[in-house]
Amino acid sequence: MVGLEDDIYVGNALVDMYMKCSYTTTAGVKAFRGIASPNVISWTSLIAGFAEHSLEEESFQLFVEMQAAGVNPNSFTISTTLGACSKMKSLTQTMKLHGHIIKTKADADIAVGNALVDAYAGGGMADEAWSVIGMMNHRDLITYTSLAARLNQRGDHEMALKVITHMCNDEVKMDEFSLASFLSAAAGLGTMETGKQLHCCSVKSGFKRCNSVSNSLVHLYSKCGSMHDAHRAFKDINEPDSVSWNGLISGLASNGHISDALSAFDDMRISRS
Repeated sequence: MVGLEDDIYVGNALVDMYMKCSYTTTAGVKAFRGIASPNVISWTSLIAGFAEHSLEEESFQLFVEMQAAGVNPNSFTISTTLGACSKMKSLTQTMKLHGHIIKTKADADIAVGNALVDAYAGGGMADEAWSVIGMMNHRDLITYTSLAARLNQRGDHEMALKVITHMCNDEVKMDEFSLASFLSAAAGLGTMETGKQLHCCSVKSGFKRCNSVSNSLVHLYSKCGSMHDAHRAFKDINEPDSVSWNGLISGLASNGHISDALSAFDDMRISRS
């Protein structure tokens, strides 16, 4: 690095490289400290690096230090820090960041809005997540998919299914990931009718061959006690993965088809030999 310490572009590239390629943050921090006047990219690379190393609290503290140094964060900095808050489920930090976002009008950026929705929903504050969505100028697939996934994780399957209505109102089309989340919600509630409707949607949309959707269908029908439909959904999978096999085997076992479950287990072992 001799002669390059004052080159901000090289310094930023080194911080980014060390943070992504090293097992620790030591080299990245050393490269950062070697930059005479770190800019927003320098700080953001450092913050993102700490977050990627699962050092979320330190990541948030660096965000605070960045502001104290007089460097204004950009939308990526804020989104990254919100992601760290979401991982450590710190609602206090999330609300502090939300205050900063409102003050600086950073919520005009959809990436920031989506990160805020995810942080609130992941922390169990669904009302706040919906409030943020209502204030956003524009919502996209990420907005609704992340919300549905978070609601499912917290067992609020009924609310997760209500996301579909809001997506339709915003004319946001489902992809295989959002569809899988809604199928998971239907399975959690054991609602066969909703599941059948979503199954039809998957066929019409061309997602029938996506493993994430097919695996969710197997899980749904198993939860609803319809192993005939579960087995048919499994047969539609071109290359069953471990999730596919586990879904079928556990579904058969939980519905009392022990012999068939053992047979399916043997089939799985043969398919992998």
